[in-house]
Amino acid sequence: MHYKNVLIPLQHRLLEERQRSYNAMQISVFDLLNSKRDLLTLKQAYVDTQRDYWLAYSQLQMLLNGRIPESLNFNNRPQA
Repeated sequence: MHYKNVLIPLQHRLLEERQRSYNAMQISVFDLLNSKRDLLTLKQAYVDTQRDYWLAYSQLQMLLNGRIPESLNFNNRPQA
């Protein structure tokens, strides 16, 4: 939730400020693009974090229900 409630809104505000600076010709287009890239990178990290959480949660639920998730099943691994 820290991404969603704190980091992403903060990065949005920073991007808006950078847009104003660009409009006033105080920064270059590359600086503005870097700020946009930073926002997109942060959003991707948020999505990755959510994915990792739900994968771990589903594996935990399977373990609690007595099933072993495929990623943890050591019997199906190829022999070396």
